[in-house]
Amino acid sequence: MEKDGFEVTQVFDGEEAIKKLREEIEKAYKEKGVIKIKPYLIVKGGYRVMYKDFLKGFMPFSQSYFRKRPENQKELLGKELEVFVLTIDKGNFIVSRRAYLENEFKKKKEKVLEKIKESGIAEGEVVKCVEGGYVVNIEEVLFGFLPFQELAWHKIEDPASYLKI
Repeated sequence: MEKDGFEVTQVFDGEEAIKKLREEIEKAYKEKGVIKIKPYLIVKGGYRVMYKDFLKGFMPFSQSYFRKRPENQKELLGKELEVFVLTIDKGNFIVSRRAYLENEFKKKKEKVLEKIKESGIAEGEVVKCVEGGYVVNIEEVLFGFLPFQELAWHKIEDPASYLKI
C-alpha cells in the first residue's frame, strides 16, 4: 500500500500519522539528523529497512558498515540502527549507517586528541611489536608508535620483555 509516495506496511489510524512519519524522514534528510531504522530483509545490493514499523526504505551494503564488513550480513537484521537519510526519491528513502558511524568515530577521535593536547598523556594497548618499537592502539580511534628508546630512562636490553602484547 502506498501513501503520498511512501510504501506503508501496516494499516493504522489516521492519514496524519503517515504524514507525520514522512515529515520526520524529510526533516532528518534536510537537517542531516539521525533516525532509527530496522533492517528486515536482505535484497540484491543491500537491506530493506523499516522506519517505526510502517515506512519502508533501503540501506545499501556499502552504507551499512564502517571499516570492516562482517562475514555474516544477517547480523544486522532486526536490530535498531541509527542512520542518516541519504536521499528521498519517489517515495523511497535511502539511509546510511556508515555515514553515522564515521561521524561518531570522528567525534570520538576529536575527544581523544583534545584529551592528549590537554594532558600530553595517552593510554593505549600495545597491539604489535615492529622493528624499532611498538604499535599502540589508543582508545580504538588512534594508532601510535612507541620507539624502544622511549620506554624508560635507562637502557633496556630486551624490549620484548618490557611490555606484553
